[in-house]
Amino acid sequence: MVRADPDFTFGALMGKNRQLAQANGCIDELVDGVNQRNARIAQLEAQLAEMQALLVKSESNAKACAAQAKALLDENPNTELMADSGVPYKSKPGNKTKLRRIYEEAFDAAARERGVAQPELIRVD
Repeated sequence: MVRADPDFTFGALMGKNRQLAQANGCIDELVDGVNQRNARIAQLEAQLAEMQALLVKSESNAKACAAQAKALLDENPNTELMADSGVPYKSKPGNKTKLRRIYEEAFDAAARERGVAQPELIRVD
């Protein structure tokens, strides 16, 4: 006498089918989550690329401005802008020049425009 395998009954197969459907539903949810995260990663990578380009532009501009200032000072070493401002450095002995104070005021104003409450905390003294 041949016995029927209980794993192959209609009811057992229907149960397995429900389990597979639930597993597929879980897989679909996971795939959706991965797709959403991949989309967010792509957005963040695009933002990072924009910020990197802005950083390169800003660094290049700063170096170009420094080169201009150096050229002007080389041509006019006795300019009043190199005179003592009377404001001491916090990080080293001596007083800042008037030119340094102009830099700091412009730096601080630009940082405040960008929402930095205390720009002196991010500016090198």
